[in-house]
Parts: sequence; structure tokens; C-alpha cells
Amino acid sequence: MGLFSVLSDTKGEEGASSNSSSLMLPTVLQMYTDDQPIQLEEVSVLSKYSPLTFQAIQIGSQEIEEEVKNRHQTPDLGIWNCRASFTNAKMVDSLLKTVTTKQKIPVYIWTVDLSKPEQVEPSLTLLQNALTRHLIEHPPETKEEDPIEDKKPQTATTSLFQLQTTEFGKANEDNNRKETDGIEESFQSIMTTIMICVKLSPLPPQQEEGDDTFKTKQAQALVIYHLRKFAAALNCTLCFVEPPVEKKEEGTAPEAATDVPASTTTSLQPTVDYYTVSKWWKELALGEPIWEDNKKDTVTDALEGEDTADAAPTEEEAPTPETVEVALPLYGPGKHQEDLIESVVLRSANYPGHWDASKDSLWVALPSDLTTGQTNENLDT
Repeated sequence: MGLFSVLSDTKGEEGASSNSSSLMLPTVLQMYTDDQPIQLEEVSVLSKYSPLTFQAIQIGSQEIEEEVKNRHQTPDLGIWNCRASFTNAKMVDSLLKTVTTKQKIPVYIWTVDLSKPEQVEPSLTLLQNALTRHLIEHPPETKEEDPIEDKKPQTATTSLFQLQTTEFGKANEDNNRKETDGIEESFQSIMTTIMICVKLSPLPPQQEEGDDTFKTKQAQALVIYHLRKFAAALNCTLCFVEPPVEKKEEGTAPEAATDVPASTTTSLQPTVDYYTVSKWWKELALGEPIWEDNKKDTVTDALEGEDTADAAPTEEEAPTPETVEVALPLYGPGKHQEDLIESVVLRSANYPGHWDASKDSLWVALPSDLTTGQTNENLDT
């Protein structure tokens, strides 16, 4: 319903009525480069070759014990899935223009897959460049000053200036700095809402030991360091999500999101499930700051296994530098813990004999050639 009503150029009162009804659905736009985005609808399977698709889902329908075909009868969240290509930048530019000129998009989602650490840097850079070009050519409309609205928490926390001046994957001691000359200062007032969603699957139990597994874990730790550093620089939201386990039977759809716990923990990074992410996407689309403390109770409950929102810490439980939680499944503007990023997280990203996270940028430590399918030597040796 939403796909055709947004893209169609129907004229007349009847067409206008159809468009206005479908556009009332809170909507986000998910940008990705790999074969599969975060798919929250189980009724259909998105083709990996589709450059643009649309999902209309009903939040909470995963908890209803019904047949899949009976779910999402009254959708309350729309999701555009836009696939960016390394070989055709003009296509993604055209798709972004087509969607956003017909419908206001309040939230942009960048989805990357940490199961292929060497592909995260070129993928995320591609998405960043595509959105930057789009916002330069089609900046969001600015609202008139409203004293009441201005008092509300703002979810649009990333400026176009930050998008242009921030480079993902650059090491602290890398002197080859990105050129910022010629970037207009006025871009600091063009704001948007960005959420980086990182798909992170736990390693199978039989693969938890061994040299190859250690190399993979260190590569993921290096990418996580740069992701947290990048999100802090952009002042955007960062989330780690665990994809649901697919059924082994051929021709079946992925299992329901409730088959995965609300929050699980790998050896590196806590994650949340697709159902939790869908609720966050909807709240962001409605202008709710999901990173505020009162919005993170569900994450805290899932991590700790009990309700601790109203419990005051005792003297023995008071946080200390040794007990501060370094890893969380969600980080928001002003909640990125920059001091921990450049200390504990940075140290854990080093791999002696292979890379120094302080000196080697991500494209040096984990080189990748997506067009030829070459693998990363640091993970194969």
C-alpha cells in the first residue's frame, strides 16, 4: 500500500486522499549495502537484488500467536529499504530523491553487518556519502521557531556539517586528515536523525576457541571501536542487534523475532533483537529520544534480568572506574562515553603483530575489495 501510493504521481482528489492516508504512517528509511537489510516483516522475503522495497509492519504482532499471514493487519510503522550500490551512485541518489520528495522521512537508518568486519568501512562510507549528497541537494525543511516545541527533546542531532567533516575508520595518529575547506558553515544548521544499526550474530559454540576465532573477534573489536568513535563524532544513535536464527528447512522464512531473547551478550558486545529495534524505530519516527534513561528501562531489564529502574545503588554497588559498564546495546547523543572509547575500547581493539588501533586506520588494518571479492589478509594469516 505505502510503496505504490508514495511513488505514484496520481492527480485528482481521489489520488490525493489515498496518498495522505498512507503517508500518515510513521516511517523510517533504512539504507544498506549487503544482501539483506533488517527485515521486520515475516510475510514476505525481500530480494537481495531489489534496490527499493517497503515494509509496513505492526509493532507487537510478533507476540501474537497467530499464523504469519494474519500478522501486520493494522501496520503502525513504515520502513523504506534502500540498497546502495558501489557501482551505481546515481541510482541511490535517484531513489532517495524519489522517496523523500513524496514523503517526509524523519529518520535515516544505516545498517551494516559485523559478520564481515572488513566490509563495514567501505559500506558505511558509501551510505554516509550518499546521504550527504542527498541532504546537500535536498535539505530538510526548517520549522518556524515554536517555544513549546523547542522545549521538547530533539532527535535530529546530526548536522550536515558533521556528515561532511567526519571520516569513519581513521586512526587517531593518522596524519592524512580529511579536507574540510570549502564546506559551508551554514550546513551546521541542517539537522537530521541518524541511527546506525549493526547486525552482530554470536559465534557458534564449536567456534568459540581457536586462533581463527580470536582473529575474527579482534577484527570485530576494532570495528566496534571505530563505530562508537564515529557515532560519538556524528552525535547520532548506535545500536547493536542480533539477527534471528533462520530455520534450517529449505524454503522457510526466518523465525519470529521473539525466538531471540530481548537482549543477548556475545564475548564482545551486548545486542538486542529485531522486535526491540522495531519499537525504537517507531519511537524515533515519532520524535521520541530513545536514548533517554526512562526509554532504556527495557534494555536494562533484559541485561540484568530484573527491574532495577527504581532501585537506588548501595554503597557496595556504587559505580567505580573498574565496574562502569563499557558495552551497551544502545548509545545515543550525549551517551557515548567518549572517555571509555579512547581508553578501554581502544586497548581491546589492538592486535599485536597485525595492527595498532591508534596508528592504523581501518582500511589499513582490514583492507577490502568488495568489487573483486578478495578477502582480508589480516584474517586469513
